[in-house]
Amino acid sequence: LWLTINADTLKGTSHQHLCGYPGLETGASLLITPRNKWKEYATNHFSRGSNKFKVESVHIDTIDRDRELFVNTTFSIPNYVKNAGGNYYVNMNLDRSYQNDKVDTSKQKFDKSFDYKHVIKYCSNLNIPEGYKLGKMPAGSGFNDSQFGFKSAYTFDPLANKIVYSFNLYVDAIAIKPEQFASWNEMVKKLAETYSQVVVFEKISK
Repeated sequence: LWLTINADTLKGTSHQHLCGYPGLETGASLLITPRNKWKEYATNHFSRGSNKFKVESVHIDTIDRDRELFVNTTFSIPNYVKNAGGNYYVNMNLDRSYQNDKVDTSKQKFDKSFDYKHVIKYCSNLNIPEGYKLGKMPAGSGFNDSQFGFKSAYTFDPLANKIVYSFNLYVDAIAIKPEQFASWNEMVKKLAETYSQVVVFEKISK
């Protein structure tokens, strides 16, 4: 992801690599979707950040059931960037998978299942707006279990004057057993904390 701030709107360019079942499912859906409806499909299917997310353009080289799928989009999220006291506050966690996926252990007595094993990995580059400097950058976080976990990390690139955010989440199981629910819920709790973190850009005084 390549992100820029335009007033309260977050604009971005996304290059997505979908393989395995996610690639097959998305490719199959696109094959039966008219090309003039691809932007609408992408807006709904790849929604991130908020319900105001909108895909402005979409490009796909080829759709082949036997090949991995590459989807390139440009998008905008109005009213996403917060401005308070002259400073910008930006949450770079546009994808918040499993944010509200805590298991209710009082009700669920059997395994929690998943459609397939999977990995969600992305790298976001956010340009610091002209006239601003980095004020605050969150520390990285993570959680590690033998079958699921995640890791996040922020770095500041002073030469490019941008923030680079990397995130990697894995679920290496098609089901987890009740004795793993406490560990799963601990991960979900840490994910919620991670997903709430913001980067702060301070206005440079003249």
